[in-house]
Amino acid sequence: MIAVDLYPRGSFHVGELGVGREETLPYIPSDTLYAAFVYAWSVAGEPGPFVPPPLRLTSAFPRVGSLRLYPRPFVRIRVGQKQREELGKKLSRFAWCSERIFVRLLQGDDITSLARLEHFIGDIWFHPEDMPLLPPPPKGLAEWTQFWSTYPPVPRVALDRASNASNLFFSGRLTFGPGCGLWFVVEPVASGAFARLERALNYLADAGLGGLRSIGHGAFTFTIGETALPAWPAPSGYAVTLSRYLPASQAEVAAALQSEHAAYKLVWIGGWCQDDAGHAWRRKQVRMVCEGSVLRWDGSSLGTVADLKPEGVGVFGDRPVLRYGLAFPVPVAQEALL
Repeated sequence: MIAVDLYPRGSFHVGELGVGREETLPYIPSDTLYAAFVYAWSVAGEPGPFVPPPLRLTSAFPRVGSLRLYPRPFVRIRVGQKQREELGKKLSRFAWCSERIFVRLLQGDDITSLARLEHFIGDIWFHPEDMPLLPPPPKGLAEWTQFWSTYPPVPRVALDRASNASNLFFSGRLTFGPGCGLWFVVEPVASGAFARLERALNYLADAGLGGLRSIGHGAFTFTIGETALPAWPAPSGYAVTLSRYLPASQAEVAAALQSEHAAYKLVWIGGWCQDDAGHAWRRKQVRMVCEGSVLRWDGSSLGTVADLKPEGVGVFGDRPVLRYGLAFPVPVAQEALL
């Protein structure tokens, strides 16, 4: 396995439509990441097709110093009643956890002793051994209250080309605190995948990841190193996915999502694409399973890379518009299943 750490050189924008303004996610989903890789490879003149992918990857999750955060898994949280009452909604609404907490959750351990208010910062659950590893807080603050910010949205103005009338709108931006950034894991599948990963990252480091790249968003530096993922629990026939997941068929939907202990959240994904003439068109929408979802898994590959090319518009020829939807499953113990 290969671990990639991203060190932001500014803000990011990963679009999520909101009410009255455009929101941004606090991480980079796997489908956005793979789309950026395909674009970088295409610019470099690398021959396609890019299906099947030469690598499998997780989403790019937040990182706090050297601590890698994971999405909250949809598993049973074994905590005593007294601690549940003390934490209240903090326990039900946390969005991220450190690797130590993530592994304990997937093992189905009783973690009452770890469920203490001082182990939560914002919507992140840390293990007590993580606390000395936090980077120094921003200048002027005695302690951390948040490690990244998606607010406030930045006001911008668009001018109508015909009338010169102005239109005010807002764009969200993701800004990390000092020592914080993103990380993701890559599993090479085809020969030469590592070299292709390096070429893509070298291009994207300056070109940017996500949206609003034309105004300087998305630039980063990076490090690449081999990594060993934690020792996951013995397989139970279920797994948590660390990437967005798009089932390959109705039969896979029934097997992975309609099983007794499956637990998942769905999200609608839209977006834009460019045809061969450089014109922008809305791509087909698709509904995907979010990171942290629990899937039925027998050890085989799950998911597909779909062609969401819009129909009846633009000039695309035989070129597909890809949406990466391969699951990145990690086993869940029987004791952790809902």
